[in-house]
Amino acid sequence: MKRVLSFLMAFVIGIGISFMPVTATNTEVNYKTRDDFYWGINHHHEGFECYPEAYLEQRISLIAKSGCNIVRTNGYLSTDMTCLDQTVGLCNKYGLKIIMTYIPELDMGLEYIEMSCRSLAERYNGKEGRGFVDYIQVWNETDNVLISDKNGSSTPAGKVSSDYFTIPVDGYADLPEYTEYFKAAAKGIHEADSNTKFMINFCYKHWGTILWYLDNGVKIDAIGWDSYGQSTDTKTGTDAFKQDCEELYADVIQKYNIPVIITETNTTRELIPSYSATRKIENYEILLNIMETAYGYAWIKGLIVYELLDEPNLYDREAHWGMVDCKIGGIIGEVKPIYSKIQQLLGGNNNLPLLNRSVVDLKPYARLKVDTIDDSQIGKQNTNPIVTGLDIPSITIPDMQTDDFEIEGDDPDSLIIDPETIVKKMNVTRTSYEFPWLMTILISVGIIFTAVGAVVLFVLLERRKAGKSILSEPELPVE
Repeated sequence: MKRVLSFLMAFVIGIGISFMPVTATNTEVNYKTRDDFYWGINHHHEGFECYPEAYLEQRISLIAKSGCNIVRTNGYLSTDMTCLDQTVGLCNKYGLKIIMTYIPELDMGLEYIEMSCRSLAERYNGKEGRGFVDYIQVWNETDNVLISDKNGSSTPAGKVSSDYFTIPVDGYADLPEYTEYFKAAAKGIHEADSNTKFMINFCYKHWGTILWYLDNGVKIDAIGWDSYGQSTDTKTGTDAFKQDCEELYADVIQKYNIPVIITETNTTRELIPSYSATRKIENYEILLNIMETAYGYAWIKGLIVYELLDEPNLYDREAHWGMVDCKIGGIIGEVKPIYSKIQQLLGGNNNLPLLNRSVVDLKPYARLKVDTIDDSQIGKQNTNPIVTGLDIPSITIPDMQTDDFEIEGDDPDSLIIDPETIVKKMNVTRTSYEFPWLMTILISVGIIFTAVGAVVLFVLLERRKAGKSILSEPELPVE
C-alpha cells in the first residue's frame, strides 16, 4: 500500500511540474492602460483601384475587428459624395473615429480653401443624420515640397525652418505661402458648425515646418507625423525612432503642448519587396517596436498603420504595404500575420457587435449649408468590379483569432473562403508567453511512458512478492 501511495504522489508532482509556465524573456506590452490613445489603420476611398465601393463594409469591418478605434481615410468634394458619405456612416456604425485627409487645390485661392474646408466640416458634423469626422488633415506631407534641397545626401534634416524655402524659388511654394493656406483652412474648419479638429502632418524629421506654422499664428489642433522605420536593423531603427521622439518633444511639443498622432507608419521601407517579387514581408519587428515606443509617450495620442490592403496595381513598394492581401479590383484576400498580431495585442476579435447608432443615415445627402465644391484634383473613377446579373458576394470573417481567406482568381465568382486554414502566427519576441505546446507534448509523452512503466513495475513487484509468499509458506503435516 505504501508503494502505491508513493507512486501516486510522484505521478501527481511530475504532472504539476511539467505544466508550470516557462519564464518569458520579454514582457507583453499592455495596450489597454490608456484610454486616450487611438490605434488605427489607413483606408483609401473608392478612387483607388483596390478600394472599390463594392467591398466598403468588409474593409471597415476588418479595421474594427482588428481592435483599432480610428480610421484615416481620404476625403474629397465632388458632385457625387455617396461613397464618402457611406464610409463616414459605416465608421460611425462600427465605433471608429475618423481622420479625413483633404487636398484642396492651391491655384483656386484662399477663399476656395477656406470655403471647401468649411463645407467638408459642416457636411460631416454628426447632425441631421450625418456621420461625424473627428479630424480633418489638410494636405499631406507638404514638408516634402518645401524642403530647400531634395537631392540625395545634401537634403537637410528638416528640423528647423531654415531648411525650407522661405522665399519663392522657381515656382516652388514657400513657407509663408503655405502659412496663409493653412490659416484659411483652419479658419474654415474652426468656423464650421462642427467639433472637428484641424490637423497638419509632416514626415520623417521635418517638424521645422510645424514649428514655423505655430510660430506664425496657424491654429493647429493636432499634429500628424508620418514616421517609418529608417533602418533594417531592429535595434538601430528603434533607437532612431526614440531619438526622433525626444527631439520632436523638445523642439515643438514642450513649447506648444499639441497632441501628436502618428498618421502613417510601417516596417522599414528597405524590407518591402519589389513589385515583381512573390515573397511577402516577414520582418514586422520594427513596426511592433514603433508601436510599443509610441505608446510609452503621453504626448503621443495615437498610431495609425499604413495601410489596410495591398495595392498590387501600384509599382514597387506600396504594392505590399497592406495588413491584408488584396487582388486587383479590390477583392479581399487573406489576413496577414501582422494583422493577427495587432489584433492579439489590441484585444480585437472577429465577433464584433455593431453599435446601435440610430443617428447614422447612410443615404446620400442632398443639401449642404455651404454648397459643395467640385474638387477636380481628386477624380472619381469607376473602379467597381464589373459583374453582370449577380450579386457581389459578402465576405464574413469567421469567429477566429487568426483568419485565412484563400482567393483564387480576380472574379468575385471565384471567391473561396477557407476558414479552416489558419494563418501562421508571427515569430516575434513581443509575446511574453506563448504556451509551450512542443514542450508540453514531449513532457506528456514522457509522463505517459513513466506512468505505464511504473504500473508495469508495480505489477511485477506485486507478483514477485506474491510468489515469495507462496514459497515461504510451511508445508502442512501429512496425517
